[in-house]
Amino acid sequence: MSSSTSTSKKWLLFYLAALILTAGVGLIYATRFEPETQFWTKIFQQRRAEMARRSDAPHVLFTGDSACAFGIDAKVFTQESGIPSFNLGGTRQMGIEIFMEETLRQTKKGDTIVLICNPKLLVKAESAPLTKAGAQMALALSGESDLSEKITASRPGFNHLITHGAKLGLHRPAFAYQIENYHPGGLVTTAERPQQSGQNDAFEISQSDLISASHSLTYWAERCKVAGATLAYLIPLELTSQEVVGKNREFKDAFRLDFAAQVSSVKFPKSPQQGCSSDSSLFADTLFHLTAEGAATFTRELTQDVVRTIQSQ
Repeated sequence: MSSSTSTSKKWLLFYLAALILTAGVGLIYATRFEPETQFWTKIFQQRRAEMARRSDAPHVLFTGDSACAFGIDAKVFTQESGIPSFNLGGTRQMGIEIFMEETLRQTKKGDTIVLICNPKLLVKAESAPLTKAGAQMALALSGESDLSEKITASRPGFNHLITHGAKLGLHRPAFAYQIENYHPGGLVTTAERPQQSGQNDAFEISQSDLISASHSLTYWAERCKVAGATLAYLIPLELTSQEVVGKNREFKDAFRLDFAAQVSSVKFPKSPQQGCSSDSSLFADTLFHLTAEGAATFTRELTQDVVRTIQSQ
């Protein structure tokens, strides 16, 4: 064997070892130290501790993306309705499977699960691999759900370590939220109030996406039925510019009725203001995150229709 061939093999082995080490460091960082994953892991663990003390009485469990996490004050809903409730919302980045699996983990017979998320998050959600953030959450929570294939397919890892390093270099916070932003009952809030204009585009969803989202929602309705629960879907509230707020309310309500026609196994209560508001004082740091006061108002306004939905079961 020539010396050049031997040297090439050594470099190849070194390269492979470096790749494996890098992937391993990235995976450990992503699941145990990455700031966003750690924040939401603490939130889920705190909620689990609270839910462990729940009664067997039927609850309303709100779940969904951050429009739910930052938008539903379960204490207000319980006060207004007399029905025990809890907010189990996560984020769009972690994907629907994580927060739905977490909610089903807490579900008891007779519960109503109210899913609040962007309808496009439902498109092909039941069959797609976990997002990287979702895989990190599943691993950080010890992977209680049967998600091993989807975790592997998502390949979580080194990219977040690079992002963290860049933030440190730019003297930016590692993550925008802290555990102090959590409130008993599941609501997450933030003091951030950046200047932001509302959504200027017309709301639309293609027929193919509507069909795909309907299949996904049907899948989750079946999962809820197995757990003895009923599933409802509520359109989230979005900061919308005054120019299109009226039109988008019409479009979103028409979408809700189309969605209901596609999925008979799911309830579709009306969202306050048909999911569109031009009142920026209700919103915090994104078009979907509400202030604490905004969350209380939104929750208060949806209570009657959600209760009516429960009573119609």
